[in-house]
Amino acid sequence: MPQIDVPRRAAPRANGLTRLASTPARTTDPDATRPRADRAGGGQGAEAWWTGAPQWTEPLPASDPEPPDTAGAVSRFTRKHVMVMAVALLLAALLAAYSMLRAQPADPVPVAEPVPEATPVVPDAPVEGAPSGAASPTAPEVFRVHVVGAVHHPGVHELGPGARVIDAVDSAGGLTRDAAPGQLNFAQPVADGQQVWIGTHAEPGGEVRSPAEASQQPGQPGQSGPPGQSGSEGASSGDGQGLVNLNSASQAELEELPGVGPATAQKIITWREENGGFRSVEDLMEIRGIGEKTFAELAPLVTV
Repeated sequence: MPQIDVPRRAAPRANGLTRLASTPARTTDPDATRPRADRAGGGQGAEAWWTGAPQWTEPLPASDPEPPDTAGAVSRFTRKHVMVMAVALLLAALLAAYSMLRAQPADPVPVAEPVPEATPVVPDAPVEGAPSGAASPTAPEVFRVHVVGAVHHPGVHELGPGARVIDAVDSAGGLTRDAAPGQLNFAQPVADGQQVWIGTHAEPGGEVRSPAEASQQPGQPGQSGPPGQSGSEGASSGDGQGLVNLNSASQAELEELPGVGPATAQKIITWREENGGFRSVEDLMEIRGIGEKTFAELAPLVTV
């Protein structure tokens, strides 16, 4: 039969306890096994005994594992938790800020502006820039006067409280080069409905007339000729050389103008009443129905 080689198991390596069991026991007192003579004062047995002691040729292997590094574990545990706590605190702060922002109203509440204190107005104190003798704020509102004669824009003009003759003349564009007011008192106060007449070199003089006097005196509305002429004679003469006064002409007189029919004449009168009279011939262009062609025909035939 063929022989089968069976591998032998290697003898187990003796550990520290096996070696200790195979070596003579070592007593804590080396003199226990020595002869009394050697113990008392030496002898040959003493050296022989020491040299016969077992010799340890290699260190005992560490049978137990080293204890874990608890300090390192505690240190790692602490750092990890500090990081977790820091992240948690950061998230909590962000959540609190977001909650505060959502709690605020979408539209800011308007803050009421402080109302400036009103400066008391002294009734007797004159207002800066107002004409002398201006009335207090409780005086009547604006009024109208009729300025005729040698002024640039004769007609009805609005004046403020306390106005004088000079204010009426200024509102009419001032005096013309042909004006000769004579002894007219420019500081005289004027009232609603009065007429201020400014004379010329041909008929010098000036006067402030009441509404009743204005209808009887020369220079009244509709009269552009010398004193004593009627309104129709002053507005337009029979020979066709006179001019039609837009501020005083009747509807029949306006209809005699070229290009002016009943409807246009009524528009001229309506515009005159709503705007306080014509200040210049060019005001005709503001009336609907009067274009550049019609105005070119009317301009040489009318006046204000």
